[in-house]
Amino acid sequence: KKGKGKKSGDATDELESEGEPPVAILNIKVGAEKEIEPPSDKMLRLFNISATGMPETEVGATLFGAVQDPYVKVILGDVSAETEYLDGGGTDCDWGEEELELRVSDKRLRKRQMRIEVWNENQPAADTLIGEGMLDVRDLSYINVTDDTA
Repeated sequence: KKGKGKKSGDATDELESEGEPPVAILNIKVGAEKEIEPPSDKMLRLFNISATGMPETEVGATLFGAVQDPYVKVILGDVSAETEYLDGGGTDCDWGEEELELRVSDKRLRKRQMRIEVWNENQPAADTLIGEGMLDVRDLSYINVTDDTA
């Protein structure tokens, strides 16, 4: 049997740089769908991904009007997934129909903390961390639907 669950919600977290006070408030909107794969693996799908209120980290933003190219990276335990970067996305981004999938075990879900990072893509230079936050997976609620055709 396979089961599915869906959730849509918001999380707000302060962006923090290492050792520095928060630089902005990052509003993250994310929906989630959990598909149960016997015996204990689950497919966690994140959708409706958006981020607003991000600081501009693009080199040359002030002088040349350059705009950052953000992408989101989600980490749960040792599993991660990331969106495509939005070329010229700026400080308020919506990844539209893009979905992220994480195959997770019950053990990973028990870690409870999902790390959400937003990065500025800087090819060929190293990418720049725009901000990060933690989301307790217990804050995501699911409606489980059993698929008896599996």
